[in-house]
Amino acid sequence: MAGAARLTFGFALALAALLLPGAASAADLLLGPESGFTIPVELGGATLRLRVDPAASGLVILNPDAVARARLTPEMMRGRPGIPGQYIRPSYARIGPVALAGRTRAVTARLAGQALRIQAIWFDRAVIDGADGLISPALLPYDSITFRLGAARAGESAASLALDFVTGLGLYFPYPLEGRALPVQFSLWKPSSIATAAAGALLAQARGGAWAGDPGRRAVSFGILRPVRPMQLRRPLDLGFARVGLFLVRTGDYGGGLALPAETEADPDEIVVTAARAAQVARLNLVLGADQFAACSSLRYQRAERRLTLICPGATPAPQRPRERFRGPPD
Repeated sequence: MAGAARLTFGFALALAALLLPGAASAADLLLGPESGFTIPVELGGATLRLRVDPAASGLVILNPDAVARARLTPEMMRGRPGIPGQYIRPSYARIGPVALAGRTRAVTARLAGQALRIQAIWFDRAVIDGADGLISPALLPYDSITFRLGAARAGESAASLALDFVTGLGLYFPYPLEGRALPVQFSLWKPSSIATAAAGALLAQARGGAWAGDPGRRAVSFGILRPVRPMQLRRPLDLGFARVGLFLVRTGDYGGGLALPAETEADPDEIVVTAARAAQVARLNLVLGADQFAACSSLRYQRAERRLTLICPGATPAPQRPRERFRGPPD
């Protein structure tokens, strides 16, 4: 979810993801639009269809009706010393003024005959339509996963990016910008590219960004409407497969000390999922949506190398992942 980034549009997760694949893993998984980029996963006697998305977080987010079919119960935790009994492990999501109570549990699922130990999380609202939940390709027991986007085109070439991974965000490329690491994610599920307010402010400063349209509202995580505005960069970001110059900015989230081109109300739309952790003052995140992949014929994720390869017309060598640690990486 983009900036459902950290459960993706800008989420922060403080729970650990757990994956224990079987002894052998299949060589490759091919997904196409005819399946909605979903996979069948057996859980609790039910067969769930999970949408595989490169921008999904390190937790498996389920819709509440899928949780009911799989008969999942929340994970319990013991009370403090001297306080008897057990309690549901608390978690929550906050999207602007809307707070959602969440539940989590480590469960064993089965995929293609293999056992997967995953950390599931769910809320009272559905996270996605047309599927039972979201899962990151980084959690699947395949050597590579290929997303077939369309027919091959003349003049295609490959652009590859070496990705990083953190549970609270998922897979991302740390784009070096103004001495910081700007986490860039890649979503085939989100229709439009979108940045947090902090990322929009930093991009405007570093790449000559200006507003390119009127403010509006867009359904972001869990279908909740949040304020957005389109931004155009005079100097686009070059990612090899695309030059990213136009995207939406979520003007209502925490921008920290970074100022957008025009003053906007500091109304947080960052999603926070944590047991006991406050939202960050500023959060950097840019999620590239399906609008950036319209000309590409495929996208491939290789698990061992944690590499994303896009086949697109006119693709050029992608930027290298920086070796040094930048200020402000996702936590």
